[in-house]
Amino acid sequence: MEWNYNEIKPQGILSEYIDCIWWENYSEINPQNNKHLLIPDNSIELIFTNSDIQRYFPFTEEYKIRKSQLAGLRTTPQNCIVTESPIISVRFNPKRFYLLCKTDVIKTINNNIEPKECFGQSILDLEKNIFTASSQQERIHLIESYFEIYLSSQSNSSDEVLEKVVSHIDNCKGDCTIRDFSTLFHTSASTIERKFKKNLGLTPKKYSMLIRFVTHFFSGKDYSGNIGFNYYDQAHFIKEMSKFSGLTPKQLASLNIGIQEVSFRK
Repeated sequence: MEWNYNEIKPQGILSEYIDCIWWENYSEINPQNNKHLLIPDNSIELIFTNSDIQRYFPFTEEYKIRKSQLAGLRTTPQNCIVTESPIISVRFNPKRFYLLCKTDVIKTINNNIEPKECFGQSILDLEKNIFTASSQQERIHLIESYFEIYLSSQSNSSDEVLEKVVSHIDNCKGDCTIRDFSTLFHTSASTIERKFKKNLGLTPKKYSMLIRFVTHFFSGKDYSGNIGFNYYDQAHFIKEMSKFSGLTPKQLASLNIGIQEVSFRK
């Protein structure tokens, strides 16, 4: 790999909410490769940058150009033009992101929004300090301090049922039966559905499908002829791969995923 990706894992309480703080220099080393197809990867990213990031959403035919932004979970592909690498970014744990988000989580799905819409005006001070900091170590400290204070000011209660079901789906890599959830978690199907829509922005079925797709795609294997997992048949497999990526399994198997390579094919 001809570029550097770096990340640190927060410790203590922050580790429950933040998967990692990361940065890379892909754009500096590969200035000719500034156009990327972003495949759904079960990530929620807070990106700090002072250059424009242009995103095109093929399924809605929308263009959005923002600098610093909160990029929510994707269930469809996006075309992205990045001229400079982010200064630094935060990758959140989808299971607990709802406890940090001040807007409806569903607004972040397949979308990128202003950071202040998600975290309030205080995030603008963090952004300003990040831009003037002299090192990544200082920026890491600023981010960790900000979210420690931010968490202490939040009064939202954890949704234990939601988080248990999400963990179950993650552990099963999406290969699970939705109709069994009521029995497993002693909660009605309608309650689980409501909790997912409110706090994750997806239904349990959609999230399971996403995790199943991500597991297949980021395994790095040539799965173009291998159904596997809980797919009914080859047609079902092809349809689901195409739904999340816009590509056939054969195209996916040979896809150069560029800026997603290091961070998700570890």
